[in-house]
Amino acid sequence: MRILHLIYDDIGNPWVGGGGATRTLEIYSRIAARDHAVLVACGHYPGASRRDVRQGVRYRRLGSARSHIWSRLTFMKGAARLIMRGGYDIVIEDVSPYSPLFSPVLSPHRPAVASVQNLSGRHATGKYGWLGVGPRMVERPLLRAFRNFVAVSPGVADELKVIVPDASIRVVPNSAGSIFSGAAERETRGNPYILSLGRVDVYQKGLDRLVRAFDTIAEKSHSIQLVLAGSGPREQEEILRNLVAGSKHIDRITLLSQVSQERAAELMKGALLLAMPSRYEAWPLTAVEAGAAGTPVVGSDIVGVRDAAPPYPIAHGYLVPDGDEEALVDAIIRMAGDSELRRSLGTRGREWARNFTWDALAEQQLQFYQELVSGRDAPQNSL
Repeated sequence: MRILHLIYDDIGNPWVGGGGATRTLEIYSRIAARDHAVLVACGHYPGASRRDVRQGVRYRRLGSARSHIWSRLTFMKGAARLIMRGGYDIVIEDVSPYSPLFSPVLSPHRPAVASVQNLSGRHATGKYGWLGVGPRMVERPLLRAFRNFVAVSPGVADELKVIVPDASIRVVPNSAGSIFSGAAERETRGNPYILSLGRVDVYQKGLDRLVRAFDTIAEKSHSIQLVLAGSGPREQEEILRNLVAGSKHIDRITLLSQVSQERAAELMKGALLLAMPSRYEAWPLTAVEAGAAGTPVVGSDIVGVRDAAPPYPIAHGYLVPDGDEEALVDAIIRMAGDSELRRSLGTRGREWARNFTWDALAEQQLQFYQELVSGRDAPQNSL
């Protein structure tokens, strides 16, 4: 089978570099190992080659690397040409209202699948102001162009059913990977800390909420610290630096930029808890990683966080109403001060995370593709 997967994001992309890019490589490296031809078309960015091969998966970077906006726009143009040229059995579009492709319209005679990592919806304008009006308006028409979906969480699948009632939806979540697995008993070293780990997106991840909450937490607990680890677009990192600079307890906040996977695992295993006061999510990979590491998640009770870190006793989530910063403070203080509660949630988290391995998830996704392609005539040209 010849598979074309279109996703603007890429692991090395300094403007995005989110969990969707990691998922793409993990899933397709396993599908490629089954002798399927996979081409991932993504956006171009500074320092990247036009073509390369990662773990048996061919990558082609489309468009310009001049700027983030221009990169997205030119990616859309290049991707449209690639879709219409053909040479594949199935096309998968990682749908994004910020770079919509409408694959089923461009290639109506082959199966098309929308891979849905996130639904930004009303948050597009909350995040970008008037610049988010276009993405907010295009999201639902974009989704309605598809009939086949891969959703990363049951919550996202439920939202899709409302938008496209007759959709065929396969839920295939993300895995944590074995590097985050911790020992049966965790030990924190040095000063106890709250951890935020992942892509820096202040609005989506609720980092503004977390920094404000920490000012109150630090007044009540004189030893606890906050570690903010991860990278993102330059403007988002600048917003975060300004938030930290305005904190009354800046001396107890550590800002780390992009960290290696090994360092991320160390931070996760040593943290009191992972804080996720996000405004919206789909299936946050760091929440599953926290489970594998035996680390509780204190976060917003929203779709995505609730799916990837279900509330105790099901798993390792300790969730509060979305936007309730007072409840967030109380939850973090309680979790930080109760080692037995942390141990109980950590045990549940490890059990939960064992349900998700990349091998099993790749098999589920491949099976869905094969069901859609079966019985169709192969295209004449090749990728």
